[in-house]
Amino acid sequence: MKNRNITGIVVAVIYCVVLYVFLTDAPLVKLQIIRYGFMY
Repeated sequence: MKNRNITGIVVAVIYCVVLYVFLTDAPLVKLQIIRYGFMY
């Protein structure tokens, strides 16, 4: 249970960081993702 809780917290923190980056640098990040998506 402890390992599961720790992994859940780590995933939640990473998810929050990703959301924060998306909210702060939304246009640049979305453009880069779209460009890489079309390239691959």
